[in-house]
Amino acid sequence: MSINNVCCFHPCNPFLNILDIKKAFTLQKKNKNKFISSVSNYSHPIQRALKLNRFNKINFFFKKNSTKRTQDLKKLFYDAGQFYLANKNVWLKKKNILQNSIAFKIPSWRAIDIDSLDDWKKAELIFKINYKFF
Repeated sequence: MSINNVCCFHPCNPFLNILDIKKAFTLQKKNKNKFISSVSNYSHPIQRALKLNRFNKINFFFKKNSTKRTQDLKKLFYDAGQFYLANKNVWLKKKNILQNSIAFKIPSWRAIDIDSLDDWKKAELIFKINYKFF
């Protein structure tokens, strides 16, 4: 038996979907020399991020965007951390998973990475809304 592809799944993603995985494998077949990485879009433009000083005074992280409308800013994405998929040889050659990677978009409501109690509570609410039969 020969292993051709390797997929890394992170366990703290309760909305990992088997259909996404199947589609990612199809995408990987067309991109044999690349990683397929799950990504999701930020819910609010990061270009309008705020930072707080030690007195909780608000400052814009990117001052040049302080007067721009959010709908005029580019949509940006983050590593959803649900899965990474590639041919075994790609895994062996690449040191950074996101380099030479093709994005597989995950809807933001399903890109829940449970790292905190707040994440858990959010996941519970989403589950109750979307899976009412439980």
